[in-house]
This record gives sequence, C-alpha cells and structure tokens, in this order.
Amino acid sequence: MADNAENNSEDEFRDMMRDFLSGDGEIDPAKLAGAAGLPNDPAMIQQLLSQLQNALGKSGDGINWDIALEQAKNLASQSTVVSLPAERSKLEQAMHVAALWLNEVTDISELTVEPKLLSRSEWVTITMPIWTQLAEPVANSIANSLTDVLKQNAPEEMTDMLSGASKMMRNIGGTLFAMQLGQVVGQLSSEVVSGGDIGIPLFDEQQAVLVPQSVFAFGNGLDLPDSEIHLYLSVRELASDFDPNNPEELRDAMTNGSLIPPKSEEQREALERLETVLALVEGWVDVVTAAATSRLPAREAIAETVRRRRASGGPAESAFATLVGLELRPRRLREAAAMWQHVTDELGAEQRDSLWSHPDLMPTAADIDDPAALVARLRDGGSTPDDIDQAINDLLNDESGDRPHEGDNS
Repeated sequence: MADNAENNSEDEFRDMMRDFLSGDGEIDPAKLAGAAGLPNDPAMIQQLLSQLQNALGKSGDGINWDIALEQAKNLASQSTVVSLPAERSKLEQAMHVAALWLNEVTDISELTVEPKLLSRSEWVTITMPIWTQLAEPVANSIANSLTDVLKQNAPEEMTDMLSGASKMMRNIGGTLFAMQLGQVVGQLSSEVVSGGDIGIPLFDEQQAVLVPQSVFAFGNGLDLPDSEIHLYLSVRELASDFDPNNPEELRDAMTNGSLIPPKSEEQREALERLETVLALVEGWVDVVTAAATSRLPAREAIAETVRRRRASGGPAESAFATLVGLELRPRRLREAAAMWQHVTDELGAEQRDSLWSHPDLMPTAADIDDPAALVARLRDGGSTPDDIDQAINDLLNDESGDRPHEGDNS
C-alpha cells in the first residue's frame, strides 16, 4: 500500500513538472536558466528544459555527468581552432628548451611522461573526470538542499506529493548542477593556457600540457616576442607539473566534501591548510620559473601579465569558487613566492627544494609569514623541536630531574 502511495506521489509530481517544463507553469524558464548559471540563450534554455524532462523519466538516483561533458564539449567546440603542424612544432621545441633550463635551477621538475599539446575540446574531455570528482560532493549537497527547501516551503496540500518524489527532485537538482558544471568547464577551456593554470592535478599522470590556441592568443596586444612568451609559458608549465609530495592528497582534500559549507572549525582549518599548500606550490613555481627564464629579456613583462591575469580572477579562482568555495588569494601567493625567494637567497636552491622531500618538512602558514624564522630553523639543521617533540623533551627532563641521585637518602 505504501509503495502504491509513493508511486502515485511520484506520478503526480512528474505530471506537475511536465506541465511546467512544457510552458504551462508560472516560472519563467529563462529565470531558471539564470539561477543555474546558464546564459539567457533560447537554444540553451531549450536544452535545459529537454535535460530536465529526461531527468523526470530517470529511474535511478544520481547525477548524469555525461550532461556536463556534453555541455562543456559543445561550448569548447564553438571556439576551438585546430593548431597547425608548424605551430605545434614551435611549442614542442620550446618545451624541450624549457626542460633544459629548468634542469639548471632545480632537480625535481623532470617529467615522467612526454608533454602533451591539447585542443580546447581535448582539454575538456581529458579533465572532465577530475571535475566531476571535485563537483560531486557539492552537487549532492545542493540536490539535498533543494529537496529540503521545496518540502519546507510547499503548501500543505503538496506535502505528500513532494515526500514521495524526493528522488525525482534530486535528479532535477543534479541535472541543473551538471549543466552548470559543463558551462564552467567549457568556459575554462577558452581561458586555460596550460595544465598548471588551475593549480591542482587535473591529469592522472604527471604530465605537462599546453593548449596551443590559448598560448598563441596569450601574447595578443603585449607587443612581446612570441618565442619568449612560448618559452616562458613552457618553463612555467613544466615547473607546475612537478610532484610536490603526493598530488592525490591535494585532490582527495577537494573531493571528499569536507570543504562544503557550512564550514565547521575543522573544515576551516582543512581549507586553510589546502590554501597554504596551493600557495606554496604556486609560489615555488614563480621563483623557479624566474630563475630558469633569467636569460629572457621579456621575462618580467610576461611574468607581470601572468600575475595580473591571476589577480583579476583567472581560471583557478572562478573554478574553485564555483565548485568548492576555495578562492586562491593572490596576496598569499605573493607571500609564498617571497618566502621561497628568501630561502633560495639564503640557503640555495638545493636546500629549498629539499623541503618538498617529506610532508613534515614542508613550510607552514607561519613560515610564509616569517621566512627569516624558517631560514634560522633550517640553518640549525632543522633540529628546532616542534610542539610534540618539545613536550616529550620537557617530560623526560622533568623525570630526570625528579630521579633521586645515588646515595640520596631522602
């Protein structure tokens, strides 16, 4: 009997939604598209309505991420221009020279696989599995919230209907989010220049990636030699692709849902740690790239363009803010770069890079704030005890001090 009541509720809700999606409802579909972060375009609105109608007929529970891939590929294909063999050859040569230059300033940037040149559409296809991993916890949270809000605000006469249609509402919420994700990734495909633009590992292998179309567009209006721009961006990408420790840990921190609002104190601390690690990686890349490209006359001008692009809200910020609420603060990145530069100047590149060799050696947020203290600790051989070591030492010293000496009659 309960199953029949639930089925009737689902059928009633499905009929109501079909009336709305066919244009008989009171909500403007354009407003729905806007709420989902989609453009007010007739073709896009029609696609949205079609996908939502499909969601009504879906029997399973879960998000159809193929919608995101299709949406992103369609958007990317609109601006994709296939690079010519001569253009690809220039970038391949630039990557080769960049690898040689990097080997002069660091020992930890060698790649395990050959660099890859991707079209915008190819970038979408290859990176989408990672985007869906990043987005799934947020999407599930939004779908649950949508269900709760509808139930709480529905008229009393609709309560039974909505209670029996929660799975269907989750499918609709998931469809809206999948289309939004596709829109974001499709837009990113026209912005990203390289694999390291986003700041987290987007590829399953340690691999450098350039998007030739975007690389060639990067220099538009700069009045700088294309060859120097290609070399600088190649060096930066090769440096971005090094394995700082365990890139899966970075990815896992962003895919386990712990960063979804509302944030507890523990979640805020996790977010701060993640922001610190990302700032450390990006700051290290800045310093190493500057050292490796010192022979390029236009190095400073290109670096400033990269900084402005990042500070104005580039690919990383828009993607992170949309998917997990993580914003990369340019100020923190500059501070991290200043810390790495101070360590390099005081101790050299070898000791600088040795800090990546173990998680316990990695600089902290406090080290970013006070590079001089970090250098002093490293000069001390890294023997400055942390809080736990200090507590153990204090305990042992206390016990030693309390231990009676031989011949002590007390």
